[in-house]
Amino acid sequence: MDNVALNGGNRRRETDLGIRRVLIVDDIHEIQSTLRRVFRMARVEEIVTASNIDEARTQLEVATKARQPFDIVFMDQMMPGGTGTELLEEVVARGNSFVDRRFTGFFILSGVTEPGFREKAKAAGAIDVMQKPFSAEQLLQYGRKWIQFRSRAQSKPNPEDGAQEQA
Repeated sequence: MDNVALNGGNRRRETDLGIRRVLIVDDIHEIQSTLRRVFRMARVEEIVTASNIDEARTQLEVATKARQPFDIVFMDQMMPGGTGTELLEEVVARGNSFVDRRFTGFFILSGVTEPGFREKAKAAGAIDVMQKPFSAEQLLQYGRKWIQFRSRAQSKPNPEDGAQEQA
């Protein structure tokens, strides 16, 4: 597998990320399999895959209806049916009733190296862009980054929350 390098010699107990659900969106089966393996080693409870934008949209809708949000979504940029940033723009436009981004972090997986792409993806709503190829440790670092950010954000009181709940 060329796009993701697993570091098999480094299997420490620190792999438990505290992530319950992950959605992997990539049209290359080998990448899906490798990411699944990394997340299983990290003790992720549920790993769901999608091979294109339509499948990803369906998985996000099912998760929302079941009130079982994904903690993290890793999406390839170039896929059948559209791009990861296009789906992310749709997620943002549809708002929290579709995917509550306070609880779900989106990362774009990409081999795109054009200037400004990372900024464009972040502007679309991505937490960050993971440049291919990447290692298992880099993947887990991005997962930790989101969980830490989300934990800090959820621990801060938000005065608007009370106003929104009463409205």
